[in-house]
Amino acid sequence: MEEEVFELHVTKIKKANRYKILKYLHSKGSVTRGELSRKLQLSLPTISRNVRPFLGGLVEEGGKMPSRVGRSSDILRFNYTFKKVLSFQVDRDFMMVGLGDLSGKLESFWKIEKSMYEFEDFVKAVERVLKKYSGRDDVAAVVFGISGYVKENGDFHVSVCNWEGKNARKIVDIVKKYMEGAIVAFENDANLLAFRELHMGKQTLKHLVCIYWGRGLGMGIVIDGKIYAGRGMAGEIGMTLHNSLTLEEYLHSILETESIVKEVSKSLYNICMIFDPDAVVLNGKFEKFFKDLKRLWSKEYGNPCKLKVSKGGEKAIVEGGVCYGAELFILKLTTGLKDLSKVWR
Repeated sequence: MEEEVFELHVTKIKKANRYKILKYLHSKGSVTRGELSRKLQLSLPTISRNVRPFLGGLVEEGGKMPSRVGRSSDILRFNYTFKKVLSFQVDRDFMMVGLGDLSGKLESFWKIEKSMYEFEDFVKAVERVLKKYSGRDDVAAVVFGISGYVKENGDFHVSVCNWEGKNARKIVDIVKKYMEGAIVAFENDANLLAFRELHMGKQTLKHLVCIYWGRGLGMGIVIDGKIYAGRGMAGEIGMTLHNSLTLEEYLHSILETESIVKEVSKSLYNICMIFDPDAVVLNGKFEKFFKDLKRLWSKEYGNPCKLKVSKGGEKAIVEGGVCYGAELFILKLTTGLKDLSKVWR
């Protein structure tokens, strides 16, 4: 019994080490074994032993890093093109689709201008896209960004579409039909925006509030470099109450642009006071309001934190889905996916 417990403990440590190594390498692109050892506080034999299974595929060796003490060090490189992620953003009136590598960079992107309000229309659109990629074995994950979330039983809760009583399993089965080995995941669109801002670019900000303003108003939260989901519904800023109406309902009742901007800016200020983030990041179809929001942010509130617009533009949610898919792929290779909800192997 004691031996079994010890073996489980060793296996757990091994998986955790592999995850840390691949995550660090993924974030840096190329490093030496020595840097991995110093930064992760792991011995060089531990580094080599845990990297070995991925050499020639996900991890490549190439080149030497000059050393001040004389001997050059081999460079390890993360092979971002080893696998791909297929990412969808689904809204009431359109669907965005992108195929990207493990860095989050898109190699293809397009927009389907078609109503996704009825679930069957969404199903048909997804299947048409999957047929295009049928037979490919390099797609590691398929990620769907939705305006809502998936319940524990797999049922959708999507506020902008008529998907009441519809279950994610149907979409999973269709994906598996064309890409049997792919991970399938569903995530809130604002959370995927947060993934994009956290993993792409300079990656210097560890506390973020990301606002996706589409037909609804959603929020993704990053605390200490990790997405905060609460019990599954964290960030539903559009559902907060204002004058006995939800914020989304209240904004729809206002006609003047100046009043809309003022109400949103007040909500953002309150959020900033609660979370004290490094930055609030804006994205969505209401970009016409963003300049006015930034002006008011400075004039009325004195810039309590950075307020910026995502550089991802209309691709931001899809890029976030690719980043999330890359994270799931690394988890699957190392620690597994058993404890993750809304994810199907």
